[in-house]
Amino acid sequence: MNQLRRFSLIERRQNIQHLSRTEFDVLIIGGGITGAGIARDAALRGLTVALIEKNDFASGTSSKSSNLIHGGLRYLEQYHFGLIYKASNERRLLAKLNPYLIKPLPFIFPVFKSDKYPLWMIRIGMFMYDAMALFRNEKYHQIVNRKKLHQLEPCISQNDLRGGAIYYDCVSNDSRLTIEAIASAYHEGAQVANYVSGRELIRENDRVTGVKAYDELSKQSFDIRAKVVVNATGPWSDDVRHQFDQTLPPILHVTKGTHLVFPKKKLALTHAIVMNAKQDNRITFVIPWGNFTIVGTTDTLYHEKPEVVCATKADVDYLMESLTKLLDKPRLTKKDIISTYAGLRPLVKEEGKKESGVSREEKIFMDGGFVSISGGKLTTYRQMAVDVVNRIIKTYSLNCRQKSNTHRIPFISRNFNNDMHQWMEKHRNRFNNETWSHLLSSYGMGIKEIVEIVNERPDFKEKLTNNLPHIQAEIVYVIRFECAITLIDIMRRRTQLMLENRDNGLHCLDVVSMILKKECGYDDAEIKRQQVEYTNYVALQNTFRVL
Repeated sequence: MNQLRRFSLIERRQNIQHLSRTEFDVLIIGGGITGAGIARDAALRGLTVALIEKNDFASGTSSKSSNLIHGGLRYLEQYHFGLIYKASNERRLLAKLNPYLIKPLPFIFPVFKSDKYPLWMIRIGMFMYDAMALFRNEKYHQIVNRKKLHQLEPCISQNDLRGGAIYYDCVSNDSRLTIEAIASAYHEGAQVANYVSGRELIRENDRVTGVKAYDELSKQSFDIRAKVVVNATGPWSDDVRHQFDQTLPPILHVTKGTHLVFPKKKLALTHAIVMNAKQDNRITFVIPWGNFTIVGTTDTLYHEKPEVVCATKADVDYLMESLTKLLDKPRLTKKDIISTYAGLRPLVKEEGKKESGVSREEKIFMDGGFVSISGGKLTTYRQMAVDVVNRIIKTYSLNCRQKSNTHRIPFISRNFNNDMHQWMEKHRNRFNNETWSHLLSSYGMGIKEIVEIVNERPDFKEKLTNNLPHIQAEIVYVIRFECAITLIDIMRRRTQLMLENRDNGLHCLDVVSMILKKECGYDDAEIKRQQVEYTNYVALQNTFRVL
């Protein structure tokens, strides 16, 4: 049975020692899905790899998406056929490799009389969408009439409804996807560390040869040497590029996407629903997500600091107005919102285009040992990584033992063999069905370690909150095996406790704090500081309620 590598605060310190003592083939700045994908791809090819992230892994864009792994239906309108083809292929591949983490989901595209496109045009678009997936979607699309649509999802308004289409994409958990990509890169030998910032690029003879780094925890500075430095910092890409050359023009067109989270009991769906925004007819989504329903996303130009991005009253109003148009009666109010989250899209500038019209395709910029990648989608992260590593191997003549094989190797925690399946059959009665399903889909083979933790401490089988399947043992697991260091790491990215509770998880904060204190050896002052930090973070995400 495959063995997961332990990755706690202790291993992080060891990694930092390696970072300061080794010259790497590739150093990646940025621990989102793009950086994680590049690190994993390069490590699997036999390159020596380092990755640093100034905050936590997945703390930027990669934990704030719509959680969709999709072909990009709305890109048909913009004629981005190449992107749809690539995304559709990646969607199928990722779902095949990691089926517990990435699952197919039926979507309904309702068509109303007032919509921009009539049903016959939607029919053509659906055929093209299936064709660009080479007709290998979960199922072929269907066109259904008004009556059938009402039977499938009674919540959809019947007012001027003409019918619609059913098609298939996939849903995932973006932060879990990123964390598991990081863990897989680490398993393959990459030296990775969160809370390490790159303060300055090191240059020798007009070539970047490393980074002056700073450990945000120990407050120590050190140098990391590498033959190639990759800038995969998303919304911070321009800042890092300007460290290399202040004369470089900005490449980013940063837009904000906001999502609302509702309890399933308020809006129970068996299909995701495509929703035309009331104000501008932009495509948004209503997505069933476990015990919840996600509504999003907005797409507005953003100029503020990435660290303070949050849902505003205007963002919430935009989505609520669209929901009112979609639903058969005013089922939801702002009081029904459990939580919100907002993230930034680091799109590549295209002059003269509106926010929603800017291409989601990535671009790679190379200069003197310094590589920047911007743009792209969660769905296409793996192919983006392949393209970056191919380019740097060829351009900088790095010794590489093989071609990319990420198209056939699942994440380490998802590489289930016969022994693992037998173990699962033997132990699945340790938890009720809901908890077992939650642990398996969230942590894959990590469920074995969680069972061992419960064996150590049977009380860790206790739930963290009555209405959800989360248990105390998984908090221990994410600290020991996923380098969760702070309360925000645990509550927002390793788990979704912050999003899934009306009080944003504050009611279970003391229990989580006690586990974190013991596992990481923190003193009372540090735990108190983190609790204040978490409370402030929760307040930021609830800004819309007080404006």
